[in-house]
Amino acid sequence: MRVFIAVDLSPEARNEIERVSKDFFEIRSARFVRPENMHVTMKFLGELTEDAVHQVAVALKGLEIHPFKVKLSKLGCFPDEANPHVLWAGVEPHMMLDQLKRIIDRALPSYKDDHPFQSHVTIARLKFPRPDEKTKIASLVKEVKIEPKEWEVKRIRLMKSTLTEKGAVYEEIKLN
Repeated sequence: MRVFIAVDLSPEARNEIERVSKDFFEIRSARFVRPENMHVTMKFLGELTEDAVHQVAVALKGLEIHPFKVKLSKLGCFPDEANPHVLWAGVEPHMMLDQLKRIIDRALPSYKDDHPFQSHVTIARLKFPRPDEKTKIASLVKEVKIEPKEWEVKRIRLMKSTLTEKGAVYEEIKLN
């Protein structure tokens, strides 16, 4: 099963991302993340066996996470605005999320990342945007302002991701 570790958003942060995403609805190449699926991915673990998931859950259960506040920051694109594949909302302070990421990485040393951690919430994935859409996206990313909604991170969640024709379906895996 596909598994990742996530931090939830507050309802206010989720509503703010939903509000700003409406400015991008005319982009036909965009596949928007359903609001209930929005999260900050702390670590993507990939395809795991049931046994491996159990081992991960045991490793994560013992982690001591001190609550801290984060907030939405700005809009951006991966890999960049000139060639957008993912539209995202940034989350800061990076320092606190980076520290949480290091705690998770120490608990799961055999799971390596394939790219550097950048705290964000995916708003939409862009499949083969046309040149005019790329220009529009770059313009909107600069123009659309996101309110810095703040929330408290109190816990991480181990999540299962099932890919369907209608998009990903997420389900929490309990840390027993």
